[in-house]
Amino acid sequence: MNDCMDSLKPLDSDQKKLFGHPAHRLISARETLHRSYHDHPVQRDMFAETEAVAAWSIVTLSYSGIEQTMKCLLKMQGVFSAKPLRNGGHRHHNIGKLFKELTPDEQRVLRVYYAVYHSLHDYVHPQTIDCFLDAIDDGYQQWRYFLLDGQQPPTTHCGAMLEIWYALTDILMAKVFTNHGLNTVKHRIDSRLRRWIVRDAWFEHINTGIGKPEIDDLNRWILDYNSNCINACADLFHRHANDTTHLIDVLPSTLRVLLSVVAIADRHKTDQDFVYFLHRAKIVGLTWNSLKNRFENILQPST
Repeated sequence: MNDCMDSLKPLDSDQKKLFGHPAHRLISARETLHRSYHDHPVQRDMFAETEAVAAWSIVTLSYSGIEQTMKCLLKMQGVFSAKPLRNGGHRHHNIGKLFKELTPDEQRVLRVYYAVYHSLHDYVHPQTIDCFLDAIDDGYQQWRYFLLDGQQPPTTHCGAMLEIWYALTDILMAKVFTNHGLNTVKHRIDSRLRRWIVRDAWFEHINTGIGKPEIDDLNRWILDYNSNCINACADLFHRHANDTTHLIDVLPSTLRVLLSVVAIADRHKTDQDFVYFLHRAKIVGLTWNSLKNRFENILQPST
């Protein structure tokens, strides 16, 4: 999967100067909206209109951000046209059509991000980014004028829209600033779990005999899951929820470290994607299949 980011070609120095400010504005806007969404998530409501009102700002801003970032990438290609859509130009709001104008490498990155996001948030109905973008295209005008007209807009998912914008700004980052590689929701959860284990868990037990043997033992336990920390933690949360952590074959002091990881995670429930990961891990034994690049239920045979 890393090849799809590595294949993105950075701009030359003159182009970087030209697109530096627009790229920075788009990235900053996405980061601000992402923080707002995670601090104030849209809650499900028995009245569809109430839920749509709560989602209105996130949906309209995400749509506009996706559209403008796609058009920025088209300008980088030198193919952007200010003509209207009927004349073959890009002066329109149809992000489904704009997506098809991106380079194959850029489309591939977006498909990877969406596929990983969908593997965690399996309740998002369109299974591919192509279908997702096409499904919400026609409803953009309805969403924009929903507060005035009151017509029920088509359904969409705020988190999925933000994830698509996240992927687009990662592409911008790779072209204009620094290519940090894939940073899908799975990678972000993985990184967070690793930081918590090495920082909080071991420091929390620094005066209780936790040392190199326990650290080595913990690392061996993680290595049993193909060096993928998120696999191990998903299994840990599932075992903890079902009171079977005593069956984990590690040193007793290491088990105390592992149990502290659960407590640390419970104290840091600020990211909506991570909250959903914890929920699925505890309820259905969620694990990440690194060969198929998707989350799976360890209690059921994979298909």
